[in-house]
Formats: sequence, structure tokens, C-alpha cells
Amino acid sequence: GASGPNTPGAATSSNMAPYMIAADHAGNVYAGDVVTCNILKITPGGVLSVLAGNGTCITTTPTFGSVNTALPHPSALDVDSAGNVYVSTYDNFQVYKISAGQISLFAGDDTMGAPNYDNAAITSPLNTSEGIVVNDAGVAFLSHSDNNTIDRIGPETPSAPRDVQATLHGNAVALSFLPPADAGTTPITGYEASLDG
Repeated sequence: GASGPNTPGAATSSNMAPYMIAADHAGNVYAGDVVTCNILKITPGGVLSVLAGNGTCITTTPTFGSVNTALPHPSALDVDSAGNVYVSTYDNFQVYKISAGQISLFAGDDTMGAPNYDNAAITSPLNTSEGIVVNDAGVAFLSHSDNNTIDRIGPETPSAPRDVQATLHGNAVALSFLPPADAGTTPITGYEASLDG
């Protein structure tokens, strides 16, 4: 019920000013604090820890590498199926990826503007991303009210089909699979199966 420095431990005993939240498949909740600029993690048991940030806010690109670094103000966040956390900022128009104790640049060149489509995401301008959603293939979708778009960051080609199963029935094989988690930027019109050896 109060903003201020985040205290690891019981989440209900810590100061916080959460601006956005997301949850992973294990029930952990992640929050971006706009006062400390920390990214917080809260377990299903109510234990709070600082996932990234050092309690200091900056308006420039942070030092990449260790998550113990000053961060710009977060504007949106999400977590993928592998537990990687993606954070967009409204100070410098970038998106960061937090994974295994490291923070790296995912998108944005630290300038405000309409994205350069079909180019590398880390060399493109961005506007403030008010929302971010990441699918199971690690493809991110950013909402931008400044340029009235939803922008996709991911490969052009689809990811692989999921849960491929092959069962032998005499001289025939029954093949089943789920569609790719991400279909790329062009419609999938069919699938091919081949036999090796």
C-alpha cells in the first residue's frame, strides 16, 4: 500500500508501485515498478524478489549483461513459456529480454519513431510500447498508440510444428502434429512429410 524501495521477502510487506503485471505458467507474477524501475518476481507462495534493476531509474540505455543495473521506467512486460521476461520502456523506446540473470536488448535503437519494418529490431526506432505479448515461439507483439499499430518482432518463416508423433501401422505411418506456435508473416498453405532412409 505504499511506494518506495522494494524489500525482498514477504510480498505483502514490501513497498511497490506496480505499473504492469504478467504471470508465467508456474504461477509466478512479474511486475514493473515505476518508482524503483525494478522488475519484481512474486512466487505463488507470496515471496518477492528483484528480478532485474538496482532501484535506480535512468532515461538512457542500461548496461547490458548482469540484471543488477539501473533501468529506464517500464511501460509493459510479458513472460514467455521458457520463463524469459520481456520489458518495454517509455524513457528510451526499447524492449529488453531478461534471461538467466542477464539482460539484453531485444528491440529498439534508443530513438523515438515509426519502426523500420523488415529490418533488425535492435536497429529500428520504436514508439512507447504500451502493451507487449510474447507467444510460445518467443515472438513478441507490441502495441503502439503513437503510430496506431500492433508490431510483430520475430522471424518471417514459421517455427517448427509441435508435438510431432509418428506411429507405424504395417506398411503405413500415421503422422500427427500441432501447428507451429508462430506462423511467421506469410500464411501456411500446407505441410510436407518426407521419409529419410
